[in-house]
Amino acid sequence: MQRTNRVLLLLLIALGIAHPAHADNPYGPNSWSSHLLDQVRVHEQQRDQFERVLTATRRVSSANHEPYARTDFAAAAKRLVVDAYVASLAQDPEQRRVLGIAIAQVFEAYEKQARKNNVAGALAFAIAAAITVDRSIEMTADQREELALAVNDYLAKQPAFIHATATQRQELYETCVVAGGMIVMFAAAGKQGDGTSAKAAKLLAAQVLTTIGMTSTQH
Repeated sequence: MQRTNRVLLLLLIALGIAHPAHADNPYGPNSWSSHLLDQVRVHEQQRDQFERVLTATRRVSSANHEPYARTDFAAAAKRLVVDAYVASLAQDPEQRRVLGIAIAQVFEAYEKQARKNNVAGALAFAIAAAITVDRSIEMTADQREELALAVNDYLAKQPAFIHATATQRQELYETCVVAGGMIVMFAAAGKQGDGTSAKAAKLLAAQVLTTIGMTSTQH
């Protein structure tokens, strides 16, 4: 529990909630999410399609969609965004170690149940986590799968994404997994009575949604 609290404190610093002095952090969410998630900002028609997924009552066969392989990437030997993010947040080796372990656990948990090294799945994870917190709704498994398929279809047809390098795809993948994981961590702590973490979950959820062009109830 003590290590969990320390990790949450470091993440709160990243959001500028615990320590405003870190608000200009080059790898804090106000920068890294805007820089990378802006690349997949959706237009109005696509946003409406994503929104319709939230009311889907049944799964549509994946045969009607683009194959997930179109949004895969060949991963580098190490994480690309995560190391820089951890280094920018933590002020000493012990903090970097604790935060690094926590984020590694986020990736381990995510990659056990999702398609590894796939941008569409990671972006859908971040969106689903943000929607759950922002709108106080629980998406069904079918809705989450439909969202992932819709995101995959969208990315697979975007020229900028089609021509993105493996490095660019990996950076976006890591950003989405970290953002989604942070939202889940903060929300879980908030349910245990931590008001500051609950606020952080709402803040980051709103930021993820608005950055990619979707609507947040916080604005």
